[in-house]
Amino acid sequence: MRRLLLAPLLVGCGHVDPAPADMDGLARWFWTEYDDASAEDVLTATANVWDAVLGDTLSNVPIDGALTDLSVEDVAHVELAEGTDPSLAAGVFFARSLACPIDKVETIVTALNQDELYEGVYDEYERAYTTDDAAYFARETDRIAWRADMAGKLLGTDFTESLFGGARHVGALGDEPFGDVLVARTWMPAPAVLDSNSRSFDQDYQMELYTGRGAEESVHFYAIWRQTSMGSGLDQDNEAVMRIILNNLADWDDGTETICADL
Repeated sequence: MRRLLLAPLLVGCGHVDPAPADMDGLARWFWTEYDDASAEDVLTATANVWDAVLGDTLSNVPIDGALTDLSVEDVAHVELAEGTDPSLAAGVFFARSLACPIDKVETIVTALNQDELYEGVYDEYERAYTTDDAAYFARETDRIAWRADMAGKLLGTDFTESLFGGARHVGALGDEPFGDVLVARTWMPAPAVLDSNSRSFDQDYQMELYTGRGAEESVHFYAIWRQTSMGSGLDQDNEAVMRIILNNLADWDDGTETICADL
């Protein structure tokens, strides 16, 4: 049984549940309600996030913790391989500040050339928009979506995977010093292919929330549920594996700050 788990949020069907106040519930809410929540609901949930992690004092040192498992109902609205059991994926979250204004964060998150921005992360990478990108950047719609196909290394093992993802620009939170809100969601529709019979990477669900804070900074809330096995008992339930994932997420944000400084 996993340790350090928080009380789960009971998710309804066919309607948008009120935004909770705890970190575990908020991570699940943003994942499940990404499509259906109104802008007002998202802004309320965003305010709850920063209340929960003391966003007014959040620094670039991440706050992190464990999340409860996703359920079949939680992932019913996204395309997945038949028979996928999301409860096998372990979840973690972290929150930190970014030395990057929200408009530049949005430019980075939605860019097609992720491999050029994050040099050395991918061996191969191709992202294509699956919705009208011109309408999104003209603010005629609040959403943009894409598919990405990539190859790289996972703890030294070659792998290939496909991801579906997208972002949603919600508007301004309105409470000083917070500004515009950007939500992003990504998932792996089928297991990655690894060059190893003893390792696997079967599930990946990611939710990100960015909010501008002042003119030159943003705050970032990141939740991820992942099922992976590196052999020798090193799977998603191993604390060391989850710490590696959290460290990689922190490194990604450091890279985002570097990219931002050059925009």
